[in-house]
Amino acid sequence: MKIVLFALNSSFVHTNLAIRCLKDYIDKNSLKKHDVLLVEKNNKDKFDEILHSLHECNADLYGFSCYIFNIDEIIQIAKSLKKLLPNSKIVFGGPEVSYDADELMKINPFIDNVICNEAEQSFLDFVNNDDNKKIIVSQPFSKFENQDFLYDDEFKISGNIAYYESCRGCPYNCSYCLSSTTKGIRSKTSQKTLDDLYEFEKFGSKIKIIKFVDRTFNFDIERAKIILNGLTDIKYSKIYHMEMRPELFDDEMFEILARFPKDKLQLEIGIQSTNKKTLEAIDRPSDINKAISNMKRIRISNNIKIHCDLIAGLPFDNINTIRQSYNDVFFACDELQLGFLKMLKGSKIRK
Repeated sequence: MKIVLFALNSSFVHTNLAIRCLKDYIDKNSLKKHDVLLVEKNNKDKFDEILHSLHECNADLYGFSCYIFNIDEIIQIAKSLKKLLPNSKIVFGGPEVSYDADELMKINPFIDNVICNEAEQSFLDFVNNDDNKKIIVSQPFSKFENQDFLYDDEFKISGNIAYYESCRGCPYNCSYCLSSTTKGIRSKTSQKTLDDLYEFEKFGSKIKIIKFVDRTFNFDIERAKIILNGLTDIKYSKIYHMEMRPELFDDEMFEILARFPKDKLQLEIGIQSTNKKTLEAIDRPSDINKAISNMKRIRISNNIKIHCDLIAGLPFDNINTIRQSYNDVFFACDELQLGFLKMLKGSKIRK
C-alpha cells in the first residue's frame, strides 16, 4: 500500500514529529510491505501547489496531521483531494480531531477514518488489517520508552529546527492543556535520551536547534540533571530548548546550568499567571515566588536564555492581574510572550 502522511506546519522552519513517529513504526514493525512517504508544507504555501503535490503521489491512503492552527486548511485540502482521488482513503489524526470525531465526520463525510490519540500501534494495525471502524480510539503507546531515533540519514530539513520527545504525558493537570486528558507519564532513560541527542550531530549544520516537545522536561529532577550534565559535554554542539518548572530546581541544578556555554541552552517557562486565584482555578499548583526567584538566579549567570509565557483569558484574570503578572516576570526573563487562551478540544476548561 502506498501511504502519504501529510503535515501542514505553521512555518517553514518547523518539522512535524508525529508523522515521523508513524512512518518509523510502520517501516520497522509492519509484516506487510508499505511505501510510506512524508509530505510537509507550511501555511504560506499556495493551496493549488499543496493539492498538486499530494495528487501527484497518487497514494492509496492519505493521513493528515491535524492541529488547532491548521485544521481549517487541512479540511479544504483533503476535501479537494478526495474529489480528485475518490478511491483513496482519507484519514485524519491528531489532537484537534481526537475529541469530536463523530461530529467532524458528520460535517465532513469525505473523511473515511479518524484515529484518536497516540496512533503508532493503532495506525499500523489499521493499514495492515483494513479495520472497518470509522473511528479508532488508540491506547497509550506502550513502546514509547524504547522508541528508535526518528531522523534517518535522508532527513530533509526545511529550517534549522528539529523536534525531540523524551517523555509523554505530564505530572500536572492544568485544565487548559490537553495533557490533562491523559494519566501518568512515560519517559526514555537519561542514557537513551543522551544517545538520541548525539545522533543529531551527524546532520552537522543542517540542524542548529533541538526543541524538546516534553510538557515538563524536569518532572524528574534527577533524570533531568543527568541529561543536562551530559549536554555540557563539548560533543553536543546544538542549541537545546526545553520547557521546565523552575520551582523544582535545587542547588545542584543551578551548578549544572552555570556550566553551559552562553546560548547553548534555552529554557521556556510557563508561568501563565501570577494570580493565585487563577492558578487554583486552572488546577496549576505552583510556588510562584520561588519560580520567579529561581528564574532571576539563572539570569545572573547570563548564559541561558529564558523565554517566559503568560496567558490572557484565564479564569479570574483581568487587565489589572495580567498587568501585575507582566510586571512580576518582566525582569526574570529575556523574552516575554503574552498569548491568548485557546479552548482546546478535549481540555477540561473547554468542557
